[in-house]
Amino acid sequence: MTVMWISRIRDHKWLAVRAILVGWAALFALWIAASSLIYFDDWLFVTGLADIRSFWPDPRRPLFHFLIGCGVNAAAGWIVGRLYREYRTLMVPLFFASQ
Repeated sequence: MTVMWISRIRDHKWLAVRAILVGWAALFALWIAASSLIYFDDWLFVTGLADIRSFWPDPRRPLFHFLIGCGVNAAAGWIVGRLYREYRTLMVPLFFASQ
């Protein structure tokens, strides 16, 4: 099984490199978007628009930080899988292995 997986990667070298680069670019862009949401509740409070701090979960806590990280990584993997539909069973694990 592993030998077949390695030989398929060897047959599609540039597709594998491109999938890794696209996955990392998506991961970087999604982390920028997610990091802007970390202080969303404070921004709403400071600008006087709303005070949602009582029920908005604090993403700086370890559990929420972990959940946000899982969501961002899953979204990046989903993007790689959507862009490489024919080889998604090969490219998505390859992208996650590159992390």
